[in-house]
Amino acid sequence: MKNDYRVILIIAVVFCLLIAGQKILYNPVASKHKMLKEVERINSVCPLMIGEVTRLDSVVLSSDSKEVVLFYTNLKMYLNIIDIEGSEDFNLYVDFNDFEDIEDAEGNEEAQEHLLQSHITIAKINPEMRIFRINNMVISNVYMNENGKFLYKISVTPEMYNKVD
Repeated sequence: MKNDYRVILIIAVVFCLLIAGQKILYNPVASKHKMLKEVERINSVCPLMIGEVTRLDSVVLSSDSKEVVLFYTNLKMYLNIIDIEGSEDFNLYVDFNDFEDIEDAEGNEEAQEHLLQSHITIAKINPEMRIFRINNMVISNVYMNENGKFLYKISVTPEMYNKVD
């Protein structure tokens, strides 16, 4: 009888060690080193044109590894916005180089909301963002104009990109 308890105890301990070892070895959370390698890889192809009007200039990992920041230059912006009713499309053209900052841009609320939704979608589905998603990092996007002047920052939190639609 005593041996039966020992066998069961040994099996339980071995089982627990196997599970713990598997979690340690196959943990999806990447090390800071892996995240830095991904940042270096992305930076190696920068500057990179993203469409006709936006250029990705660089990517930086915060010192606490809780945020990754992507720096863009916004040359000119054309947005196709669908109105609330969904009945008609209209184009919104904003040349941010003509304004002191985004607050001066006509239609900026629509532009900002459209950009936020776009960045949430990118954070959710872009394979290059996976390493940052699994580490529940804030993915921030900083936009500058052609002259290097700050335009705006869009931050996508883990709650935003993990939200099920």
